[in-house]
Parts: sequence; C-alpha cells; structure tokens
Amino acid sequence: MLRNTIQKKLVYEAVVRLNDHPTAEEIYKEVKNRHTSVSRATVYRILNQLAEQQLILRIQVPDGADSFDHTNYPHYHLQCACCRRIFDIQKIAQEDIRVCVPDTKDYRITGYSILFKGICKQCNHKNTLE
Repeated sequence: MLRNTIQKKLVYEAVVRLNDHPTAEEIYKEVKNRHTSVSRATVYRILNQLAEQQLILRIQVPDGADSFDHTNYPHYHLQCACCRRIFDIQKIAQEDIRVCVPDTKDYRITGYSILFKGICKQCNHKNTLE
C-alpha cells in the first residue's frame, strides 16, 4: 500500500500532467493507470484536500462534474457549450471582483467562482465549416 504522501504526490502530478481541467474521474483513471493499488475514494479525498489547501483550484461546473486546475492563482474559465471542455481566460482584468459587488456591508465574502459559457475556437471553426 502506498503512503498518503506518495498518493498525494501522484494525484497532484496527474492534475498537472493532464493540464486540461480534468474531472476527478479523469484524474482517478490517470493515477490508476500508473499505480493500480490507488482507490477511487483515495483520489477523491486527496483532490478535496489539495483544493482545501489551495494547491489546486476546484472549478464548480453547473450540470456537470467539478474540474480541477493546477494553476491556482486567480483567473477565470470558459466552458464550451459544444465540447464541454474548460479553458483558462487570462486576458480579463485580474482586479478583485469583490470590490465590484454592491452592498456587502452585512456580508463577508470569502471567495467566488466565475465560469463563462461560450464556444471554443475549435468548435466555432467546425460549426462555420458545416
């Protein structure tokens, strides 16, 4: 049986290696291909730990499985309506959006998640050819 620290390293490395906002299930399959003794529950638990420790980002996807991102500094994401893949958006002003939220004197905002919807360049190109 692998020690938890080795398992954590394997899971983190899988998130980095996949590099395309993988789901927990995709990460589990990647880890399982390399080390068959790692269980699905262990991978899911470690992903939760890594996200809580802010070593990776959890991207909450409405009507879909959460995805994970090894790029853990603040940035935005876009989900393609055709292929459902998630892409990084880097060219939006990175100022803290919490400043733009009106009337928060009675609240303490601790975080936020923004997922833009659209059509990626590849799907857009395919649609124009059809």
